Amino acid sequence: MKTVHITHSPTTTTSCTDAESCVMALGFFDGVHLGHRGVIQCAKRLARKQRVKLAVITFDPHPKEVLGNGGTVHYLTPFAKKERLLAQLEVDILYVIRFDSEFARLSSTEFVDRYIIGLQAKHVVAGFDFHYGYRGQGNMHTMKIDVKDQIPVMTIPKIETNGQKVSSTLIRELLQTGHVCMIPRYLGTFYETSGTLTTCTRKGAGSKNVIAEVTLDQGYTLPVEGRYEVEVECESQHFIGIASTNKHSNPICKLKIELSDFPSSMLGETMQMKWLKQV
Repeated sequence: MKTVHITHSPTTTTSCTDAESCVMALGFFDGVHLGHRGVIQCAKRLARKQRVKLAVITFDPHPKEVLGNGGTVHYLTPFAKKERLLAQLEVDILYVIRFDSEFARLSSTEFVDRYIIGLQAKHVVAGFDFHYGYRGQGNMHTMKIDVKDQIPVMTIPKIETNGQKVSSTLIRELLQTGHVCMIPRYLGTFYETSGTLTTCTRKGAGSKNVIAEVTLDQGYTLPVEGRYEVEVECESQHFIGIASTNKHSNPICKLKIELSDFPSSMLGETMQMKWLKQV
């Protein structure tokens, strides 16, 4: 997958000569949950049928960081992981538009002209609730007008599981209430975080149990205060442990995990943690 970072400037135009014909999927795609996957898989089928590239447009940072009066945005996945997940879905080109105050002032028609038509989209796909342009005035209905009949527009309807809309907001709510065991219904897998193993301490003389301290990578949202069963992967080895979170836990703090038969030789290695259930 080729990643192209774009910083909007009103004094320059998007180069069409470097862009490749594509089917374009639009969205922020935080978490790359089942709803996002529905959008991308639809775009992928169209791209393969038309024998053009599958492209995704996303934004960095989240628009709320620029427009939300300085409020904290609780991401499900840092950008680097989102990038890996999109690559696994066989996206060919990832366009990452820097969302800043200049870009936020772009009209809906200018957005379409420069970043959809201008990037050689031959078909555009997005969810029913996608908005774009100044103050989000553009939507999937106006998109069909803004493209001026130059390209087809496909709107993916609301995707539900167990009567609830699949969304990043719902997954954050499940983390905030500790219901991590329900997340796979909407995310497609257990919620996962990663970090670096910084210390390992034996619980007692001769004990097989250790307390591992993990410095978490930035860009994740931890579950609410409590104790959770987690599956830990480190150097291709898998362990089951108990992770404790508290009200002071955040993505730059050290998370304590009780593990059995965990080798201290893994200090400094990256640990992947799947959050299985609250205990």
